[in-house]
Amino acid sequence: MINRSVFAINLDQFLIEIRSVGRHSFGVDELKKALKVSDKAIYQALYRAKSKEKLAKIRKGYYAILSPEYIKQGMVPATLFIDDLMRMLHRKYYMGLISGVLNQKWKLIINTSIDADIWLR
Repeated sequence: MINRSVFAINLDQFLIEIRSVGRHSFGVDELKKALKVSDKAIYQALYRAKSKEKLAKIRKGYYAILSPEYIKQGMVPATLFIDDLMRMLHRKYYMGLISGVLNQKWKLIINTSIDADIWLR
């Protein structure tokens, strides 16, 4: 049986380690390698961290670390995690910004060299 308080400290240490090298996201496989605990313990800890607004799920098996300035939005800007995500997916991509003529809001375009482009507001 895993001591939950020890595991929580380890998860927090993992998140601090990721942020200390300038990253804002991580994959579950990376977390499993670092903590070496059961899958059930990993997913329970991720669920608790999401409930406490420490993490946001980007996609299955990939999470963003919510620092205080992004908690209200519930997600970090895509420009902070898209490179790590595309590396994990082994996808080449192109990223560019365009502005709307009428509303002057910036939009992020990510072309993953597949059939569709990803548009984020």
